[in-house]
Amino acid sequence: MIANNKFGYYLPYYRMQDIFASSGWTPSRSTLDNIIDGLEFIVQPLVGLMWQRFCRTWALWIDDTNVTLLMPNAIPEVKEDDTPEQQLKTRRSDR
Repeated sequence: MIANNKFGYYLPYYRMQDIFASSGWTPSRSTLDNIIDGLEFIVQPLVGLMWQRFCRTWALWIDDTNVTLLMPNAIPEVKEDDTPEQQLKTRRSDR
């Protein structure tokens, strides 16, 4: 909860003190800071494992949604000497 408040909700230590004080525990700011510093010992093996798994894969899968793109079968031909308005009309008429 302390890590989530610090890195997820970006709460400063004095606000966390108030939250915990309402539950009956009043930690000092240095206690909260020491707990956050101790997280590196716990989280570092997980980060190392995830990095190894990432390096073993041949592709980085970012999006696995099945989205069909609506594209024309062929890209319309546009003459280079046409004005931008004529080019736009040519592209729209091919749809």
